Amino acid sequence: MSTPSSPRPYATLVSCDHDLDSLVGKLSSSANTGDARALEAAYGELAVLLLAHIDAEDGHILPLFEGAHPEQCSGLRSEHEQLRTLLSSLRDAVEHQNVQLTQIDELRARLRAHTKMEEAVLYPWMDHCLPLEVWNLIRNHFVSGAAAAP
Repeated sequence: MSTPSSPRPYATLVSCDHDLDSLVGKLSSSANTGDARALEAAYGELAVLLLAHIDAEDGHILPLFEGAHPEQCSGLRSEHEQLRTLLSSLRDAVEHQNVQLTQIDELRARLRAHTKMEEAVLYPWMDHCLPLEVWNLIRNHFVSGAAAAP
């Protein structure tokens, strides 16, 4: 049974994108203070939400989107891999306590460019082409990922 008050994809995912941007800001602030525990906590929050977001898109959304927009889908998958690589590199830097602000700035810039593309192409497609029942199943993956972040 679908929930009639369940928000459509665009609004939910844009909100998630804003949360991700805020977490990158929190990570940057923590790096500026030099507080290793705060930096680890900020990285952990960001990693949980970003990886949940990427995994939900890769596993549930992009396979459906690919039939309508194969080139854009390929580009989004490539960007997801780049974001995973940047996040992994940042994890190593956090673990070794040698985070450079340029790493965070690069992640922020790539993430913003990526979300701009998703907000222009993927999210509107989801609003218009994805059945509400499917969205309600997929939405739970995003909500679960967000709920897991402290």
